[in-house]
Amino acid sequence: QAKFQFSFKYDLWPSSSHHTVYLAYSQKSLWDIYERSAPFRESNYAPEIFYTHYHSELHGQPGPGCSLFREQLGVEHESNGEESEASRSWNRIFADVQATCYGQPAYGLLGLRLWYPLGIAENRGIIRTQGYGELTAGVGIDEPALHLNGLLTVALRKGTSRHLNRGSVTVDARYRPTYQDLLGKAWRFAPYLWFQYFVGYGETLGTFDSVSSSARV
Repeated sequence: QAKFQFSFKYDLWPSSSHHTVYLAYSQKSLWDIYERSAPFRESNYAPEIFYTHYHSELHGQPGPGCSLFREQLGVEHESNGEESEASRSWNRIFADVQATCYGQPAYGLLGLRLWYPLGIAENRGIIRTQGYGELTAGVGIDEPALHLNGLLTVALRKGTSRHLNRGSVTVDARYRPTYQDLLGKAWRFAPYLWFQYFVGYGETLGTFDSVSSSARV
């Protein structure tokens, strides 16, 4: 199988202030490329809108040292786009906070996202495996002069079930080369080399109640 994801984020309130509002969308698909007809086994669609408060002067760019980077508050809908008994969807009101330790060229991050689910009649047991939040930790490096731009993150979820294994672990590692033009500015329009390892429940909405593991490049 191959995992395909498309995402975008649009700033609805472009300004130089510490506040903004984003509209975002992600589409994630599992693709059976080795089957004869190469079908998409499942696709999930997730539009969201959220308010963000940044502590740094530049949106998306942490300040030096260790401090809070941003807080967010928003609402997200996620669905597999199916009908009748195959339909899986839920809505979430979420809040998250992220702190960073930003040096040169290395940095670290720690984030916590909490959510309250709505509209889970189609999959009432989803909280038992997905819980009410996700904890993320990561380390990265960003040094255009050495053509280094990479990030390693680990995301943990724990469901409300008493069983310790009702949750998930996602490990993401990504790297992309950076180049400098004649003015010394880094050119970042380059694809990532990406690796992900997932184990647990809920890689997609259709598998929220079944355990799986996968490694993808």
